[in-house]
Amino acid sequence: MYFKKIIPVKLKDSIKKQLKLSILKRKKYFCPVCNNKIRAFNPISAEYFKTLDKGGFIHSPFQFETLNLLEYSCPKCGASDRNRLYALFLSSFIKDFKSDQIKVLDIAPDDNLRKWLKNKPQISYRSLDLFRKDVDDNCDITNMNIYNDKSYDIIICSHVLEHVEDDKKALCEIHRVLSDKGFAIIMAPVLLTLDHDFENPSFKTAIERVKFFGQEDHLRIYSKHGFLNKLQYAGFNVRELGSGFFGESIFLQNGISLRSVLYIARK
Repeated sequence: MYFKKIIPVKLKDSIKKQLKLSILKRKKYFCPVCNNKIRAFNPISAEYFKTLDKGGFIHSPFQFETLNLLEYSCPKCGASDRNRLYALFLSSFIKDFKSDQIKVLDIAPDDNLRKWLKNKPQISYRSLDLFRKDVDDNCDITNMNIYNDKSYDIIICSHVLEHVEDDKKALCEIHRVLSDKGFAIIMAPVLLTLDHDFENPSFKTAIERVKFFGQEDHLRIYSKHGFLNKLQYAGFNVRELGSGFFGESIFLQNGISLRSVLYIARK
């Protein structure tokens, strides 16, 4: 009541407008998944570091290639930094795509990116996972015989291969299902301090796998050299898109670390 009495309505509205503009100016970050300006991204959960510490992880998590531990998730929608990176690339591709319909296969989908993709009218979306009930198809990615050859324009396989025993076979199946003019976003945890991939089938306990691979259900940890070799083994031509492609300012605005790389695989 006091505020209303001493300040005229027009002046009050003007003050509110200036305050709103001031707040917006302070919101220097942007999430391309939910299209919101935000003040800051959230760091990764403290539980992540506690798990690594308890398991005695032998590497530094700050040496993973595409992982922003300090600006990990969007406070509005929860999208991780890697999903913000995918949305940046896909937004541009979808806009320029000449066909009315783009067939997308999303393997082990992330809920935030899935929602974003399904809201695009030109996308014909299908999801796949071996066990989950909230997907369209249950299938092993090392044998995707439910899909015809060359049947999808875009395939997204993000942080799946490290869970799969025969990752080379899985990559060959992705290559088979991908259309000749399409592309696959294929991502995995890549540790920049490694010269070669490291895996040991004898590591079966949660503690062993956290110690050497960084997560209790991971079967290996990738080096950059090893990951690229496996993509090429499957027959892919690979483009590595980093801050030089997107622009450093875009990466920083979207909370993506400058060492991040998007792997685009084509036939």
